[in-house]
Amino acid sequence: MTERTELQCLIEQVEKLTGPDRGVDLALAQALVPDVIVMRQRDDDTGTDPYTHWQYTASIDAAVALIERLVPDAYWEIGRTAVLPGMMPGSDPNKYYALVGRWGWPKKGSHDTKAIALILALLRSLTGGL
Repeated sequence: MTERTELQCLIEQVEKLTGPDRGVDLALAQALVPDVIVMRQRDDDTGTDPYTHWQYTASIDAAVALIERLVPDAYWEIGRTAVLPGMMPGSDPNKYYALVGRWGWPKKGSHDTKAIALILALLRSLTGGL
């Protein structure tokens, strides 16, 4: 399993995203599920680069597949946060939240992209131990 410091670095990368990112998808695959990485021929035929077809930061289905692969017995949930005028200070400013973990102890992720919220919650649950 990936070390806690590597997971923390991934969390920091994912938190900075403003939308889906193929480079972060590859970093997630390399750290968490390296068997989904293939070598892809460069367009100019000068060699190959690592690549994954999974788009964890763009697809809810891919994010859920990753959750179910890494923590198959985990509870997960995704929802819309309430964004109202005059929100209480400290309220979540992101559009979506996600929870991943055991019942009663899930970890939260939030982002303006649903898949990224799920990935953040997954990474936090892995660092906190399910």
